[in-house]
Amino acid sequence: MMIKIAIMISSLTGGGAERVAVNLHRYFLYHMQGELTCDLIILNHTGDYHIDEEAYFINENYSANPVKKALYHFWLYRYKLNRLKKKRQYDAVVSFSTLSNRLNISTRTYEKVIVSVRNYASLMHDTETQKKLGKVYATADKVIAVSEQCRNDLLNVFGLSPHQVATIYNPYRIDHIMEEGSRPVDPEENSLFEGGNTVISVGRFSDQKAFWRLIKAIAEVKKTIPQVKLVLLGKEERGSKQTELLQWLINAFELEGQVFFLGFKENPYAYIKKSRLFVLCSKYEGFPNALTEAMCLGIPVVSIDCLSGPREILAPEMDVDTPLTEPLQASYGVLVPQYPATELEKDMMAHDRLLASAMCEVMENEALHRHYSEAATERAQHFDAGIIARQWVDQLKKVISEHPQKTIRQGAGE
Repeated sequence: MMIKIAIMISSLTGGGAERVAVNLHRYFLYHMQGELTCDLIILNHTGDYHIDEEAYFINENYSANPVKKALYHFWLYRYKLNRLKKKRQYDAVVSFSTLSNRLNISTRTYEKVIVSVRNYASLMHDTETQKKLGKVYATADKVIAVSEQCRNDLLNVFGLSPHQVATIYNPYRIDHIMEEGSRPVDPEENSLFEGGNTVISVGRFSDQKAFWRLIKAIAEVKKTIPQVKLVLLGKEERGSKQTELLQWLINAFELEGQVFFLGFKENPYAYIKKSRLFVLCSKYEGFPNALTEAMCLGIPVVSIDCLSGPREILAPEMDVDTPLTEPLQASYGVLVPQYPATELEKDMMAHDRLLASAMCEVMENEALHRHYSEAATERAQHFDAGIIARQWVDQLKKVISEHPQKTIRQGAGE
């Protein structure tokens, strides 16, 4: 059964959802031509992420002007999307962000509408928004959660029905990641990885990523490993509040010359590959890409047991709802308990010391480091793009064949 689909994202900002969507699109294009055709729809032509493949840009000349943004949000997005869908006559359109999901549903024509939820949604939205999103998502033909914990969140908080929500983990082009990881870093940054004591983390400088935790943990690690260095890849997209907080902590804990902000990198894998340890310290996730990509490269990982994803990746045998009260050397990496709601960003906390202790143990114990390097590589194979792409295609064909055709919404986009 040959099908015609489209994948829709909001922009090319280089975030996790965008990378997953682009990678999935590429895999469909080059490896599954006999089963489907796949377009890539991008709402806003913005962001640092580079693609070689053709795409349909809805808003070619993005503007932050509030009047122009309002015009696009309330009319032009819907008008242009609706016209594109009618012209291309897709069997299904899959969307990968809250904005894309809303627009995908509101511009439905004859195609099946599949929305993908990429984060632990109840931690991102207030109660009123949760109710609204629940009603909107209930009208989709299928909702794809990125982890089992995300799926539970959609069922228990957003009120979706169990038959409507499926779980598909993120796909990773492991051969590509390994090839990119073997490339050199920028020559002026090579010295940051000398000595074999460099910790790395990757992500936007945001409240969600909570990099202040890692900087405080590094201050504790320094007491045991004086030459430790921390490299952060990413940047703050709006304002400078997080960057200023992190710089304040560097000064307060006397970490000048040991913590480095390298900004967005088109190829983060070369930097991850040179590191001793990868650490995820987020408040919440969906299915953390950077952590899994580090595992693809054989880099041991330590992660906060946040909602959601790290536990399902590092301790798949563990029930997703069992509370973690102390650091756990799990099957594929080390999990550290979640921080309390009373967390203070600028003060050293007991949880910062727990994180530091877990980091020191993996960095200093050669046998443990080697074990988690091998275990990481083994676990990453479960998320190979070929395996995950097959799950997507099977789900798409099932939705297309089982669900009755929808009629065109009167006036949608007109």
